[in-house]
Amino acid sequence: MHKSVIGKLELLTNKCDRIEIKYHVQDDAMEDISTRNINDQLRVLKDYVLVVAENTSQFATHLARSDSESNKLKEEILAQVEQTRKNYE
Repeated sequence: MHKSVIGKLELLTNKCDRIEIKYHVQDDAMEDISTRNINDQLRVLKDYVLVVAENTSQFATHLARSDSESNKLKEEILAQVEQTRKNYE
């Protein structure tokens, strides 16, 4: 028996696309997965997505044409990463 947990976050900027991660939790014993275990899994997912988002902001920074554009873009993305972190805590 398989149970799915789907995590989905969106970074809504002009420079970044949606980040969508799907993963499966296998339950061979056919018992319910406890809420605690699901929360542990989601914490790992959240940490991974935040790392991806931070790396994306660094990459996007390199694509910007000027230092002022670069700093503005980085600030926007990091603000959205922080807001996402607060939403999921």
